[in-house]
Amino acid sequence: QKAKKEEELRRQKEKEDEKGPKEKNYNWKKSHKGRYFYRDAADVIQEGKPSMHTVTSNELSRVPVIDMTGKEKRVLSGYHALRAAAPRFEHEPRRHCQHFAAPQLAHNLMLVVDCCEQDIIQNARELQAAEDEIVVLERDLEDCNTKLQEQDKVINKVQGILQRVEMLNQPDVSLERAHDVLADLKETYPVEYDMFGLGTIAGNIVSPLLSSLLAPWEPLQAPDEHIPTFLKWRKLLTEEAYNSLLWQHFVPQLTTAAE
Repeated sequence: QKAKKEEELRRQKEKEDEKGPKEKNYNWKKSHKGRYFYRDAADVIQEGKPSMHTVTSNELSRVPVIDMTGKEKRVLSGYHALRAAAPRFEHEPRRHCQHFAAPQLAHNLMLVVDCCEQDIIQNARELQAAEDEIVVLERDLEDCNTKLQEQDKVINKVQGILQRVEMLNQPDVSLERAHDVLADLKETYPVEYDMFGLGTIAGNIVSPLLSSLLAPWEPLQAPDEHIPTFLKWRKLLTEEAYNSLLWQHFVPQLTTAAE
């Protein structure tokens, strides 16, 4: 009896093993037959991207197209309908209505799907254009910020120069004070000092101060008294301004003393 039971269990197990692959094979065929493929927005956007074979002209997109790939000739509204009518995969089954047909409903649904796809593609293109414009605007903003920083530096320099020049316009300014201010200007803003011609303007500012300084001077008694002063100012003045001061103030004093 024990041997019979073992034999029955072995035969039952063999039958189950034989049924197993058949059921799996049958289930696989059934699931493959009823398979659906859905496209999401990313797929629609990817298909809507322009390529070498994409018809971009609006006029060509409205030209009727005759489809001769099937059993019957079909007249489609444009090239986009070819892509919409073709299955996504070669093994995707084409379903036919067996019990009833609703061509108007199917047509309307296809129109809705096409409109939605076109809206998705258009929105994706507008989004891409907006992102590209944002990148360009960010670059322009960086350039503008750089230019603004440069302009701020120039404004700060000009304001610093104006503050020092206003010190020279004070009525009680002394010769030493004027020298210190101009020396600070030339040391702090050497480029602007030459650009604005401060070396020439300084000669006009110093001229009345030197005239007052040399008025009581006696060249015969103290010939070297004011030479260090002129040598000190020579570093801050242009050659033309320095020579002008010499001929206006220093040389006339020597001429008067010689007479």
